Amino acid sequence: MSDEEFAELAQGFSTGWQTSAERRSPVWLGRQVSLQILRYSDASAASAAGDRLAERQARNLPGESLRLADFAQAHVKWSPSQKYLDVWLAHDSLLLALHIDDPVSEPAEAAPLLEISHRILVDEIEALKSYAPTPIAEFDSIPVDVDGLLSRTLPLEDSQKRMTYDQSMLLSARAALHYEIHPASSKAAFENSGVDLVSFSGGRVYRARDAAGAARLMAALIAQNSVGWKPMDRPPNMPMVECFGTEDKTMNVSWYPPVCFVPIGRFVARVTGKNPQELYQKAAAQYKLLVSE
Repeated sequence: MSDEEFAELAQGFSTGWQTSAERRSPVWLGRQVSLQILRYSDASAASAAGDRLAERQARNLPGESLRLADFAQAHVKWSPSQKYLDVWLAHDSLLLALHIDDPVSEPAEAAPLLEISHRILVDEIEALKSYAPTPIAEFDSIPVDVDGLLSRTLPLEDSQKRMTYDQSMLLSARAALHYEIHPASSKAAFENSGVDLVSFSGGRVYRARDAAGAARLMAALIAQNSVGWKPMDRPPNMPMVECFGTEDKTMNVSWYPPVCFVPIGRFVARVTGKNPQELYQKAAAQYKLLVSE
């Protein structure tokens, strides 16, 4: 569905969130799940948008209309030829949009994907019980940079921006898990080290409870990727920094670039570069930002 179609059909939309997961790597070797939560001005707007979006999607990409146990109001579409299932479910002022791909299972069956959909929606609705929506009128007053952490994070270069859009952000520990390659082990590491904030820009900076927590966090982040990484030289005069390259030289450096972890007090920074020289420059620049007041 194009951006133009979405804008036409999603009247009342105010903001949204998205997360995804893959069963295997590479992603095309197993099931893939994407969940979007779209917030609307009120429950009626969310319900109406769900009806319109589901109808347009069914028109653009025909499939079989199914039912999902315990969610009679959900729009469910199964595409046997494309091997994916879509679910649209209005919940209060939110619209949950769930998409599941299963490119490998033969024969293509909807039942397993319906079961997964049911589990996801039950868990998500339970999690939303603790959701306290910020009034739409207060969106502009939400602080962008709590405690100045984002301003002390290496900024994005122009080449890293998406269509000139600066996607820098500051997230709570729980929200940051959506951007971790290993969210389950990262969650345990965050809890063990007392991470409360993570900033994302040209580098990534984690704030732990204290210096001891930061040391534990850095060790855990390195251990997550111990398979496939090999140690490389540190930047000059930075003995506390740990840097790694990939063992497999055939891997695409844009997806698996050299990386350095930079510990400073209660902070751990993660920076990447296209080559060792760029990496060391970024590590040094990030260090200076974190030690500055």
